[in-house]
Amino acid sequence: MDGVFVRQMPLGEATVFCESGPSEGDGPEDLSGSFTIVDPNGVFTDYQLSCADGEGVGGSPDGVPTARSPEEAITSQVEGSMSSDVIERAGYPVLAPPGPIYRLTRDGKIIGWFLLNKFQDH
Repeated sequence: MDGVFVRQMPLGEATVFCESGPSEGDGPEDLSGSFTIVDPNGVFTDYQLSCADGEGVGGSPDGVPTARSPEEAITSQVEGSMSSDVIERAGYPVLAPPGPIYRLTRDGKIIGWFLLNKFQDH
């Protein structure tokens, strides 16, 4: 398959490889390479969790239908959210599939990140 694939990748070491077969496939082929993703202009906003033992939680891909903003969608779904929590766009400012990434910080630490494809901007 030919084409351009854009992803919201965090900074740091990365490996790319080709895989044959279905998604459950036979694993990586010999065609692989490692590289480092850099951000010399400082446009990336980190969304990696501050804690090493973070937990992933799924939800509706469309967010909360009655929410008027990403902030409202996140706070309505996060039990224990606090008024002092900061919710902001993360990743790169240019939208990449599947949608914008938002991060939740508390006391300067990233405690959650969210994909909200219903809200394109706020």
